[in-house]
Amino acid sequence: MSIDQILAEATALAVKELYGADFPAEKIVPQTTKKEFEGNETIVVFPFLKASHKAPDVTAQ
Repeated sequence: MSIDQILAEATALAVKELYGADFPAEKIVPQTTKKEFEGNETIVVFPFLKASHKAPDVTAQ
């Protein structure tokens, strides 16, 4: 199992537990973080905003 698969499955589980929304792990694709930001992988949170009812920065936390 690749790190991208692990991140996608963990993200799908977290969204389910936190917001009660089902997002298939196959639809969550980690991206390489831009050089101006810290980190290696990024999960785009915009698809989860409808379920979280929160701002993107708060949802990302």
